[in-house]
Amino acid sequence: YWLGPLSAPTVAGKIATVACPETGEIVGIDSDTGAKRWSFRAGGKVDSPPTLHEGLALFGSHNGWVYALNLDDGRLVWRFLAAPIERKAVLH
Repeated sequence: YWLGPLSAPTVAGKIATVACPETGEIVGIDSDTGAKRWSFRAGGKVDSPPTLHEGLALFGSHNGWVYALNLDDGRLVWRFLAAPIERKAVLH
C-alpha cells in the first residue's frame, strides 16, 4: 500500500499513526490488529509523525499548513496557514 519509507509511529490508546512522506499522507492504524482505520492526504509532503494530544493528530506539511485531525476517524478538525504565504513548488 505505501510507497517509500514511513515515519516512526506515534500511539495513543488503540490508534497508531505514521506519516508517509512520499504520498503526503497520515495513516491511522489499529494498534491491536494492524489494520488501517483511516488516512488523510495533506496538500504537501509530511516528513514526521503527528503529535497526538487530546484526541487530535497534529502535524505540519511542506505546503505551509498545520493540520488537526480527529484521531478516531481521521476527519479534518481544523487547519492553519503557518507560512507567510502558501507556495507550491514543482521539482524536476
